[in-house]
Amino acid sequence: MSTMQPLTAPAQVPEGDNANPDSGLPTGRLLCLDVFRGLLVAGMILVDNGDDKSYSAIKHAEWNGWTPADFIFPSFLFLV
Repeated sequence: MSTMQPLTAPAQVPEGDNANPDSGLPTGRLLCLDVFRGLLVAGMILVDNGDDKSYSAIKHAEWNGWTPADFIFPSFLFLV
């Protein structure tokens, strides 16, 4: 029969710019990437739910050429 070891608190890591304020442990996330990801998701929603009367910048190009909307999903894939 094995004995269970009591759970102990993890060693405290000094707080820094990349630390979770609640636990004091580093989160490993960059705020700028989270903001960029949020903007890209909002852009995908605008492009997919836009109607025919929306701005031409958030419409996909018909065949030749490109618009800013054509760079949203590739940018998201690059980010991921």
